Amino acid sequence: MNNNDPQITLRLDQSLCDRIDRLAARNGLTRSAMIRHALRLFATEAESTGASQRRVARTIEYAQLALDVIIRDQYPDVRDKLLAETDKRVEQYHAAR
Repeated sequence: MNNNDPQITLRLDQSLCDRIDRLAARNGLTRSAMIRHALRLFATEAESTGASQRRVARTIEYAQLALDVIIRDQYPDVRDKLLAETDKRVEQYHAAR
């Protein structure tokens, strides 16, 4: 850190500030150093999670497409029933409440 680095001001609720202070004291850091450390960890995780989420989404989409092709070609008589049940379950388990 040097004086040319940008300075950011933010407000925290008292309980979060107290938690940061306790963690900083436990780790021998200043409050600012603890916040910088936490932000670095968060940024690293957020960056790597994006790629991981895309990989999971691509894998799921591939599996769904492959399964749909198989069902459409080999079991066309049950496809509409499966889609209806899927819609029902999406509503039941994943709908916004």
